[in-house]
Amino acid sequence: MADSFLSVDDLTKVIQGATLIGSGGGGSPASGAIVVDAISKLTDRVRFQTLDEVPDEAVVAAVCGFGSPAVLLKRGCVVQNFFAVETLERAIGKKIDYIVPYESGGYNSLTPFYAAAVKGIPVLDCDGTGRAVCEWYISMFEVHRIPMSPFALANEQGHAAVIYADNMIDVDRYARGVLREFGLISGTAEHVMSGAKARSAMVPGMISMERDLGAAILDSLAKGRDPLDVILKKTHGFLLFEGTVTNKEVRTSPIGSDHGLIELEGRGPSGRKKLRVYFKNESILATGPNGTPVTILPDIITYLDAEGHPVTNADVKKGSKLRVLGIPIHPKCRDSRAIPLYQKVLADVLGFQKSYVPVEQLQSGR
Repeated sequence: MADSFLSVDDLTKVIQGATLIGSGGGGSPASGAIVVDAISKLTDRVRFQTLDEVPDEAVVAAVCGFGSPAVLLKRGCVVQNFFAVETLERAIGKKIDYIVPYESGGYNSLTPFYAAAVKGIPVLDCDGTGRAVCEWYISMFEVHRIPMSPFALANEQGHAAVIYADNMIDVDRYARGVLREFGLISGTAEHVMSGAKARSAMVPGMISMERDLGAAILDSLAKGRDPLDVILKKTHGFLLFEGTVTNKEVRTSPIGSDHGLIELEGRGPSGRKKLRVYFKNESILATGPNGTPVTILPDIITYLDAEGHPVTNADVKKGSKLRVLGIPIHPKCRDSRAIPLYQKVLADVLGFQKSYVPVEQLQSGR
Protein backbone atom coordinates (compact mmCIF):
# COMPACT_ATOMS: atom_id res chain seq x y z
CA MET A 1 0.00 0.00 0.00
CA ALA A 2 1.56 3.29 -1.12
CA ASP A 3 1.68 6.09 1.43
CA SER A 4 -0.25 9.25 0.70
CA PHE A 5 -0.11 12.48 2.67
CA LEU A 6 -1.82 15.74 3.50
CA SER A 7 0.47 18.75 3.58
CA VAL A 8 0.29 21.55 6.12
CA ASP A 9 -1.27 23.66 3.36
CA ASP A 10 -3.91 20.96 2.83
CA LEU A 11 -4.70 21.01 6.54
CA THR A 12 -5.22 24.78 6.41
CA LYS A 13 -7.81 24.17 3.70
CA VAL A 14 -9.45 21.45 5.79
CA ILE A 15 -9.98 23.99 8.59
CA GLN A 16 -12.15 26.18 6.35
CA GLY A 17 -14.25 23.40 4.87
CA ALA A 18 -14.64 21.58 8.17
CA THR A 19 -15.72 24.75 9.99
CA LEU A 20 -18.52 25.10 7.47
CA ILE A 21 -19.56 21.43 7.80
CA GLY A 22 -19.32 21.56 11.61
CA SER A 23 -22.78 23.15 11.96
CA GLY A 24 -21.62 25.91 14.28
CA GLY A 25 -19.55 23.54 16.43
CA GLY A 26 -16.60 21.19 16.28
CA GLY A 27 -14.29 23.95 17.48
CA SER A 28 -13.34 27.36 16.18
CA PRO A 29 -11.07 27.63 13.12
CA ALA A 30 -8.72 29.58 15.39
CA SER A 31 -8.33 26.41 17.48
CA GLY A 32 -7.74 24.36 14.31
CA ALA A 33 -5.04 26.81 13.24
CA ILE A 34 -3.22 26.23 16.55
CA VAL A 35 -3.20 22.49 15.80
CA VAL A 36 -1.83 23.04 12.29
CA ASP A 37 0.86 25.39 13.61
CA ALA A 38 1.94 22.74 16.12
CA ILE A 39 2.09 20.13 13.34
CA SER A 40 4.18 22.44 11.16
CA LYS A 41 6.86 22.49 13.87
CA LEU A 42 7.11 18.69 13.59
CA THR A 43 6.67 17.95 9.88
CA ASP A 44 5.40 19.35 6.59
CA ARG A 45 2.98 16.48 5.94
CA VAL A 46 0.93 13.81 7.71
CA ARG A 47 0.10 10.30 6.50
CA PHE A 48 -3.43 9.95 5.10
CA GLN A 49 -5.35 6.97 3.72
CA THR A 50 -8.78 6.20 2.32
CA LEU A 51 -11.04 3.71 4.05
CA ASP A 52 -10.76 1.15 1.27
CA GLU A 53 -6.99 0.91 1.88
CA VAL A 54 -7.34 -0.28 5.48
CA PRO A 55 -6.68 -3.98 6.24
CA ASP A 56 -9.55 -5.84 7.89
CA GLU A 57 -7.51 -6.66 10.99
CA ALA A 58 -6.10 -3.14 11.54
CA VAL A 59 -6.66 -1.41 14.89
CA VAL A 60 -8.54 1.88 14.41
CA ALA A 61 -9.61 4.44 17.02
CA ALA A 62 -11.34 7.82 17.07
CA VAL A 63 -9.82 11.03 18.45
CA CYS A 64 -11.73 14.09 19.61
CA GLY A 65 -11.57 17.27 21.65
CA PHE A 66 -14.02 17.10 24.56
CA GLY A 67 -15.61 19.92 26.53
CA SER A 68 -16.72 23.50 26.20
CA PRO A 69 -16.12 25.27 22.85
CA ALA A 70 -15.78 28.55 24.75
CA VAL A 71 -13.04 27.07 26.97
CA LEU A 72 -11.36 25.49 23.94
CA LEU A 73 -11.20 28.90 22.28
CA LYS A 74 -9.43 30.35 25.33
CA ARG A 75 -7.05 27.50 26.22
CA GLY A 76 -6.51 25.44 23.07
CA CYS A 77 -6.15 21.66 22.96
CA VAL A 78 -3.35 20.02 20.95
CA VAL A 79 -0.98 17.75 22.84
CA GLN A 80 -3.90 16.42 24.89
CA ASN A 81 -4.99 14.31 21.93
CA PHE A 82 -1.58 12.65 21.64
CA PHE A 83 -1.60 11.85 25.37
CA ALA A 84 -5.10 10.38 25.00
CA VAL A 85 -3.97 8.05 22.17
CA GLU A 86 -0.97 6.91 24.21
CA THR A 87 -3.26 6.25 27.18
CA LEU A 88 -5.70 4.23 25.08
CA GLU A 89 -2.88 2.09 23.67
CA ARG A 90 -1.78 1.22 27.19
CA ALA A 91 -5.37 0.37 28.12
CA ILE A 92 -5.93 -2.03 25.19
CA GLY A 93 -2.40 -3.45 25.12
CA LYS A 94 -2.06 -2.80 21.38
CA LYS A 95 -0.65 -0.17 19.07
CA ILE A 96 -3.25 1.82 17.15
CA ASP A 97 -2.65 1.56 13.40
CA TYR A 98 -5.01 4.31 12.17
CA ILE A 99 -6.95 7.14 13.74
CA VAL A 100 -10.10 8.91 12.60
CA PRO A 101 -11.83 12.16 13.55
CA TYR A 102 -14.82 11.53 15.76
CA GLU A 103 -16.66 14.41 14.10
CA SER A 104 -16.29 17.30 11.66
CA GLY A 105 -15.31 20.83 12.66
CA GLY A 106 -12.66 23.50 12.30
CA TYR A 107 -10.92 21.98 15.31
CA ASN A 108 -12.16 18.40 15.63
CA SER A 109 -11.46 17.42 12.02
CA LEU A 110 -7.84 18.36 12.83
CA THR A 111 -7.51 16.66 16.23
CA PRO A 112 -6.20 13.31 14.93
CA PHE A 113 -3.50 14.91 12.81
CA TYR A 114 -1.25 16.08 15.64
CA ALA A 115 -1.23 12.63 17.27
CA ALA A 116 -0.73 11.06 13.82
CA ALA A 117 2.21 13.38 13.10
CA VAL A 118 3.90 12.52 16.39
CA LYS A 119 3.29 8.76 16.10
CA GLY A 120 3.85 8.47 12.34
CA ILE A 121 0.52 6.73 11.69
CA PRO A 122 -2.16 7.60 9.11
CA VAL A 123 -5.41 9.48 9.55
CA LEU A 124 -8.30 7.95 7.61
CA ASP A 125 -10.41 9.97 5.18
CA CYS A 126 -13.70 9.82 7.09
CA ASP A 127 -15.36 10.72 10.34
CA GLY A 128 -18.02 9.27 12.58
CA THR A 129 -20.81 11.84 12.34
CA GLY A 130 -20.80 13.80 9.03
CA ARG A 131 -20.92 17.09 11.00
CA ALA A 132 -20.20 18.14 14.58
CA VAL A 133 -22.58 16.77 17.21
CA CYS A 134 -23.56 17.63 20.75
CA GLU A 135 -23.97 14.10 22.08
CA TRP A 136 -21.69 11.10 21.67
CA TYR A 137 -24.58 8.82 20.77
CA ILE A 138 -25.74 10.72 17.67
CA SER A 139 -23.11 9.02 15.57
CA MET A 140 -22.34 6.11 13.31
CA PHE A 141 -20.44 4.61 16.25
CA GLU A 142 -23.74 4.15 18.06
CA VAL A 143 -25.69 3.11 14.96
CA HIS A 144 -23.10 0.40 14.20
CA ARG A 145 -22.70 -0.64 17.85
CA ILE A 146 -19.02 0.22 18.21
CA PRO A 147 -18.25 0.30 21.96
CA MET A 148 -17.16 3.65 23.35
CA SER A 149 -15.27 2.00 26.22
CA PRO A 150 -12.39 2.00 27.01
CA PHE A 151 -12.52 5.79 26.79
CA ALA A 152 -9.25 7.65 27.39
CA LEU A 153 -9.09 11.35 28.18
CA ALA A 154 -6.06 13.49 28.98
CA ASN A 155 -5.10 17.05 29.79
CA GLU A 156 -2.14 19.12 28.64
CA GLN A 157 0.08 17.88 31.49
CA GLY A 158 -0.42 14.29 30.32
CA HIS A 159 -2.62 13.48 33.29
CA ALA A 160 -5.13 10.92 32.05
CA ALA A 161 -8.00 8.64 32.92
CA VAL A 162 -9.62 5.62 31.29
CA ILE A 163 -13.36 5.07 31.66
CA TYR A 164 -14.87 1.59 31.44
CA ALA A 165 -18.64 1.18 31.17
CA ASP A 166 -21.03 -0.88 29.08
CA ASN A 167 -22.96 2.03 27.50
CA MET A 168 -22.31 5.52 26.14
CA ILE A 169 -24.50 7.30 28.67
CA ASP A 170 -22.47 6.05 31.63
CA VAL A 171 -19.13 6.56 29.85
CA ASP A 172 -20.11 10.17 29.19
CA ARG A 173 -21.35 10.71 32.75
CA TYR A 174 -18.18 9.39 34.35
CA ALA A 175 -15.92 11.14 31.83
CA ARG A 176 -17.54 14.50 32.52
CA GLY A 177 -16.59 14.17 36.17
CA VAL A 178 -12.96 13.93 35.06
CA LEU A 179 -13.53 16.71 32.52
CA ARG A 180 -14.55 19.10 35.30
CA GLU A 181 -11.24 18.38 37.05
CA PHE A 182 -9.40 19.08 33.78
CA GLY A 183 -11.03 22.53 33.52
CA LEU A 184 -13.73 21.60 30.96
CA ILE A 185 -11.37 20.70 28.10
CA SER A 186 -9.51 17.51 27.27
CA GLY A 187 -8.37 15.29 24.43
CA THR A 188 -9.96 11.88 23.99
CA ALA A 189 -9.28 8.57 22.23
CA GLU A 190 -11.98 5.92 22.08
CA HIS A 191 -14.18 3.66 19.92
CA VAL A 192 -11.55 1.05 19.11
CA MET A 193 -12.62 -0.92 16.02
CA SER A 194 -11.25 -3.14 13.29
CA GLY A 195 -10.41 -1.88 9.82
CA ALA A 196 -13.35 -3.87 8.48
CA LYS A 197 -15.71 -2.19 10.95
CA ALA A 198 -14.34 1.25 10.12
CA ARG A 199 -15.07 0.68 6.43
CA SER A 200 -18.67 -0.27 7.11
CA ALA A 201 -19.46 2.31 9.79
CA MET A 202 -17.57 5.55 9.12
CA VAL A 203 -18.80 8.41 6.92
CA PRO A 204 -16.39 8.21 3.96
CA GLY A 205 -14.47 10.98 2.23
CA MET A 206 -15.13 13.69 4.82
CA ILE A 207 -11.58 15.06 5.14
CA SER A 208 -10.93 15.23 1.40
CA MET A 209 -14.33 16.84 0.86
CA GLU A 210 -13.56 19.45 3.53
CA ARG A 211 -10.12 20.08 2.00
CA ASP A 212 -11.61 20.64 -1.46
CA LEU A 213 -14.40 22.83 -0.09
CA GLY A 214 -11.89 24.84 1.93
CA ALA A 215 -9.68 25.26 -1.13
CA ALA A 216 -12.62 26.67 -3.08
CA ILE A 217 -13.48 29.08 -0.25
CA LEU A 218 -9.90 30.33 0.10
CA ASP A 219 -9.49 30.64 -3.67
CA SER A 220 -12.64 32.76 -3.93
CA LEU A 221 -11.55 35.01 -1.07
CA ALA A 222 -8.05 35.42 -2.51
CA LYS A 223 -9.60 36.58 -5.79
CA GLY A 224 -11.93 39.00 -4.05
CA ARG A 225 -15.00 36.93 -4.86
CA ASP A 226 -17.92 35.95 -2.68
CA PRO A 227 -17.57 32.20 -1.92
CA LEU A 228 -21.31 31.71 -1.39
CA ASP A 229 -22.17 30.40 -4.86
CA VAL A 230 -19.36 27.85 -4.95
CA ILE A 231 -20.27 26.68 -1.43
CA LEU A 232 -23.92 26.18 -2.31
CA LYS A 233 -22.97 24.35 -5.50
CA LYS A 234 -20.47 22.02 -3.82
CA THR A 235 -22.69 21.24 -0.80
CA HIS A 236 -26.12 21.35 -2.50
CA GLY A 237 -26.99 23.78 0.27
CA PHE A 238 -29.40 26.69 0.72
CA LEU A 239 -29.08 30.30 1.86
CA LEU A 240 -31.52 30.42 4.77
CA PHE A 241 -31.03 33.99 5.90
CA GLU A 242 -28.86 37.09 5.69
CA GLY A 243 -28.84 39.58 8.53
CA THR A 244 -27.49 40.93 11.81
CA VAL A 245 -27.35 39.14 15.15
CA THR A 246 -29.70 41.01 17.48
CA ASN A 247 -29.45 38.65 20.43
CA LYS A 248 -27.21 35.82 21.59
CA GLU A 249 -27.90 33.82 24.72
CA VAL A 250 -25.42 31.22 25.93
CA ARG A 251 -24.64 29.41 29.15
CA THR A 252 -21.94 26.85 29.80
CA SER A 253 -23.35 23.94 31.74
CA PRO A 254 -21.49 22.35 34.69
CA ILE A 255 -20.73 19.34 32.45
CA GLY A 256 -19.00 21.45 29.80
CA SER A 257 -21.46 22.18 26.98
CA ASP A 258 -22.61 25.56 25.66
CA HIS A 259 -26.40 25.96 25.39
CA GLY A 260 -28.09 28.90 23.73
CA LEU A 261 -29.74 30.62 20.82
CA ILE A 262 -28.87 33.21 18.22
CA GLU A 263 -31.50 35.61 16.84
CA LEU A 264 -31.06 37.52 13.59
CA GLU A 265 -32.98 40.21 11.78
CA GLY A 266 -32.61 40.79 8.06
CA ARG A 267 -34.03 39.02 5.06
CA GLY A 268 -34.66 35.50 3.91
CA PRO A 269 -36.72 33.57 1.37
CA SER A 270 -40.48 34.22 1.24
CA GLY A 271 -40.04 37.60 2.94
CA ARG A 272 -38.78 36.11 6.22
CA LYS A 273 -37.39 38.93 8.38
CA LYS A 274 -36.21 36.99 11.43
CA LEU A 275 -34.41 33.74 12.08
CA ARG A 276 -33.64 31.91 15.30
CA VAL A 277 -30.88 29.27 15.62
CA TYR A 278 -30.78 26.99 18.65
CA PHE A 279 -27.58 25.27 19.68
CA LYS A 280 -26.06 22.91 22.17
CA ASN A 281 -22.42 23.45 21.21
CA GLU A 282 -23.58 22.76 17.62
CA SER A 283 -26.60 24.29 15.86
CA ILE A 284 -29.47 21.81 16.01
CA LEU A 285 -32.54 23.74 14.84
CA ALA A 286 -33.29 26.89 12.81
CA THR A 287 -36.78 28.38 12.81
CA GLY A 288 -38.62 31.30 11.27
CA PRO A 289 -40.37 33.99 13.36
CA ASN A 290 -43.48 31.82 13.82
CA GLY A 291 -41.44 28.83 14.98
CA THR A 292 -41.65 26.99 11.66
CA PRO A 293 -38.55 24.81 11.18
CA VAL A 294 -36.31 25.72 8.25
CA THR A 295 -33.47 23.27 9.02
CA ILE A 296 -33.52 20.38 11.52
CA LEU A 297 -30.76 18.20 13.00
CA PRO A 298 -29.00 16.21 11.53
CA ASP A 299 -28.82 18.63 8.59
CA ILE A 300 -26.17 21.30 8.90
CA ILE A 301 -26.90 24.88 10.03
CA THR A 302 -23.82 26.99 9.47
CA TYR A 303 -22.60 30.56 8.98
CA LEU A 304 -20.49 32.80 6.79
CA ASP A 305 -19.32 36.10 8.29
CA ALA A 306 -19.37 39.44 6.48
CA GLU A 307 -16.05 38.64 4.74
CA GLY A 308 -17.18 35.19 3.61
CA HIS A 309 -15.32 33.08 6.21
CA PRO A 310 -17.06 30.16 7.94
CA VAL A 311 -17.52 30.78 11.68
CA THR A 312 -18.91 28.86 14.67
CA ASN A 313 -21.43 29.62 17.39
CA ALA A 314 -18.54 30.40 19.75
CA ASP A 315 -17.31 33.08 17.31
CA VAL A 316 -20.69 34.79 16.80
CA LYS A 317 -21.41 37.97 18.75
CA LYS A 318 -24.29 40.39 19.01
CA GLY A 319 -23.99 42.73 16.03
CA SER A 320 -22.28 40.13 13.82
CA LYS A 321 -23.40 40.20 10.20
CA LEU A 322 -23.99 36.66 9.01
CA ARG A 323 -25.35 34.53 6.26
CA VAL A 324 -26.97 31.36 7.57
CA LEU A 325 -26.82 28.26 5.37
CA GLY A 326 -28.68 24.95 5.50
CA ILE A 327 -26.73 21.99 4.08
CA PRO A 328 -27.93 18.40 3.62
CA ILE A 329 -25.98 15.93 5.76
CA HIS A 330 -24.16 13.00 4.13
CA PRO A 331 -26.77 10.37 3.13
CA LYS A 332 -25.17 7.79 5.45
CA CYS A 333 -26.21 9.93 8.44
CA ARG A 334 -29.85 9.76 7.39
CA ASP A 335 -29.87 6.06 8.25
CA SER A 336 -33.27 5.10 9.70
CA ARG A 337 -31.48 3.89 12.84
CA ALA A 338 -29.92 7.33 13.35
CA ILE A 339 -33.01 9.54 13.00
CA PRO A 340 -34.53 8.57 16.40
CA LEU A 341 -31.22 9.50 18.05
CA TYR A 342 -31.34 13.01 16.58
CA GLN A 343 -34.99 13.33 17.57
CA LYS A 344 -34.10 12.42 21.16
CA VAL A 345 -31.59 15.29 21.31
CA LEU A 346 -34.11 17.79 19.96
CA ALA A 347 -36.74 16.61 22.42
CA ASP A 348 -34.36 16.59 25.41
CA VAL A 349 -32.75 19.98 24.69
CA LEU A 350 -35.62 21.97 23.18
CA GLY A 351 -38.77 19.95 23.72
CA PHE A 352 -39.02 19.77 19.93
CA GLN A 353 -41.29 16.87 18.98
CA LYS A 354 -41.80 17.27 15.23
CA SER A 355 -40.54 14.67 12.77
CA TYR A 356 -37.32 15.16 10.83
CA VAL A 357 -37.80 16.63 7.36
CA PRO A 358 -34.72 16.95 5.10
CA VAL A 359 -33.63 20.53 4.48
CA GLU A 360 -34.12 20.19 0.73
CA GLN A 361 -37.80 19.40 1.34
CA LEU A 362 -38.23 22.21 3.84
CA GLN A 363 -36.73 24.62 1.31
CA SER A 364 -38.47 23.25 -1.78
CA GLY A 365 -41.46 25.60 -1.62
CA ARG A 366 -39.73 28.82 -0.74
